[in-house]
Amino acid sequence: MNVTIPEKEKLNKKNIALYIVSIMTCILSIIILAISKNDSKTIEQIISENTHNNVQDEIEEEKLRSEFQKLFQNQLENNYQKSTDKVEEDKDIIYTKYRLEKTEENAYNINVNIPYINIDNEIARKYNEQIEKDFVQKVINIKNEQNTNVIYSLRYEAIIDNEILYLIIYSDLKENLSAQRTIIKTYQYDLEHNKEISLSELINRKGLDKAEIQNKINEKIKEEQQIAESLNNMGYSVFKRNIEDEMYEINNIQNFFVKGDRIYLIFAYGNDHITSEYDIVII
Repeated sequence: MNVTIPEKEKLNKKNIALYIVSIMTCILSIIILAISKNDSKTIEQIISENTHNNVQDEIEEEKLRSEFQKLFQNQLENNYQKSTDKVEEDKDIIYTKYRLEKTEENAYNINVNIPYINIDNEIARKYNEQIEKDFVQKVINIKNEQNTNVIYSLRYEAIIDNEILYLIIYSDLKENLSAQRTIIKTYQYDLEHNKEISLSELINRKGLDKAEIQNKINEKIKEEQQIAESLNNMGYSVFKRNIEDEMYEINNIQNFFVKGDRIYLIFAYGNDHITSEYDIVII
């Protein structure tokens, strides 16, 4: 519908009324079209169903977030049946290579199960080197340092979903009088094409809308940011989120995995800061 707006000095009440009627007609047309596309459901029904679906999604996502720490059982959930070049042929493609549970009074309390990616190629070797550097070396340093009063634990879980291997490592570290630090890192490997896979590529494969996902990330982080600000204003020490940080952009998200057709996006602030806080956005 084309509406020609007269010059400002010619506007009068009659013209304004006509414009309002035109706008209302357009809105009514849109509503009628929406109703016709929804099997003649009423507006109230459409709104009610959308609200119900959103509430159900939020309830399910909150339940999954609350169960996140139960995920880590130091295992590969579903073994890969296809042929894969392994370093050790008699072992699974993920297995526990370093296991240590030891306590030294006034020194340390260590309980770790550190995984190994048993795939014979450059990408797996790179991942294993990162795991050695970040986690195995930490155990060695703790044992070599005395009177440090360190508590260190590490668990993992490995999942194969649609030919993609996801390894998730969860670690808690408490050193002396400092606050506890939670480190969460994930590794994603495409078993079919023998390559790393990014979040962007995963989203494309699943046919999801990147803009919608980015909006959901932004909304969740804004919500957590507001909660943190409120708690800080009340005198509590809470990690402050910064929605402008590039870490929340899809192209920069490194820590993610898929379980049960849901994508988990992990923002573990303890990876770079001394804090145990993290946010999970579930798609």
